[in-house]
Amino acid sequence: MVSGILDVRPVTDDDASSTTAAQVRAQAEARGGSPDDMALRAASYYELYRSAGRSFPFAIIASHGALWAYWYLKLADVAARVLAVIDVTSILSHAERVASYDRFVDKFREINRVVFIETWVALHLLRLDRDHPHLVDRMPEPLRHAIADAQNLGREPNDEDKRRLFEDYFRWEQVVVVGPMVQAAVDEFHWELARWFCRRPWVWFSYFRVGKALVFRDFTDAEERTQKGLAAFDWAARKGWGKIESNLLRNPLFPGPVQVPVVD
Repeated sequence: MVSGILDVRPVTDDDASSTTAAQVRAQAEARGGSPDDMALRAASYYELYRSAGRSFPFAIIASHGALWAYWYLKLADVAARVLAVIDVTSILSHAERVASYDRFVDKFREINRVVFIETWVALHLLRLDRDHPHLVDRMPEPLRHAIADAQNLGREPNDEDKRRLFEDYFRWEQVVVVGPMVQAAVDEFHWELARWFCRRPWVWFSYFRVGKALVFRDFTDAEERTQKGLAAFDWAARKGWGKIESNLLRNPLFPGPVQVPVVD
């Protein structure tokens, strides 16, 4: 389990605010690990969920998502290398196909890392100041205040409020973080057959029922990503938040005690 949430104190001047934001971001980068550290991010997301009083459902759903990506990408790597051998439609050489796929997947892993970092930073800074200067020009005021209010509520919000917060945050991070990075990754993916498959991932979190999955028609479509995210939320709410938390901790891919660098 990741422990030691960064302890930061409210600040009152711009210099101190910048220093605090830099400290929080450094801690987020340590907790996010390298692009390959999906399991570490799953544990860090879960710690973020708990430290926010279980008020921020994006964090626990993203924790499940990181563990899905961990095993899915390993299987996809094997499949891509087989496809690189048998694809007779591409004008690229075998080496160029594999390299194109690897660059795309590296970007996908980096997207996962960047989303975690931005989420960690936002939640920590909003505990200090709902109008923190490092977020005021980046995140809409209603969303900042909703996140801050949820964390200060002292109890879990109801599912209706959780869903509203989840959707608002999900749409924000799709526009600000995910969308531009996904489009850039796809634009630079030149192996057409593999790109066709990669735009249609099969998503199955460990709390989904057998036979129930999120199957994309086009992962580059921001609205489809949002609707699939809301479906993942709705299935979690129906199952019960305690159950999906227990399900996460029983997942064999969820790490045990995790050591992360200490950031001064």
